[in-house]
Amino acid sequence: MKKLFAILAAAFVVVACGGGASDKDEPATFEDQLVEYIEDMEEAVEDDDPEAALEALQSFTEWSQSIESTDEVNEVAKKYETRITNAIMECTALGYEMADDYYDDYDYYY
Repeated sequence: MKKLFAILAAAFVVVACGGGASDKDEPATFEDQLVEYIEDMEEAVEDDDPEAALEALQSFTEWSQSIESTDEVNEVAKKYETRITNAIMECTALGYEMADDYYDDYDYYY
């Protein structure tokens, strides 16, 4: 559980502070980009697709590391703080569920 909270805290700090790269086509503004990444994560969760959720989370993380911290970036990140946090938590939870399912299949070995 501590690891999950550390991941969430680190991801939000990365969004607010910046630094990385991405192959994604860039929408016009930082806010547009942020919303697009959040929507990608939310869609994967809504589709109950853990692989897509983890991929969307990875893309978001890589993109967020490329952002230079400015007052505008910090303001927009704060505006979407709850939505970012929820998307990250839900993607991470799906990833954990996928891992649990994988290991449950091999419980008979233990």
